[in-house]
Amino acid sequence: MEEWIMRPIGYVRNAVREKKDVAWGEDVSEIELCEAYASGLTGLEHFSHAIILF
Repeated sequence: MEEWIMRPIGYVRNAVREKKDVAWGEDVSEIELCEAYASGLTGLEHFSHAIILF
């Protein structure tokens, strides 16, 4: 079996400290991407959404 190693390329930060099932759309998060990957965001401003996987 092949081994996969996953390392973060950034972090999602917000003020949420407890799980909740409602009103999560009111929360604002900030994505902090490591500088080495910043060029991968070129053109992102032309899109309305981004999918963040974790």
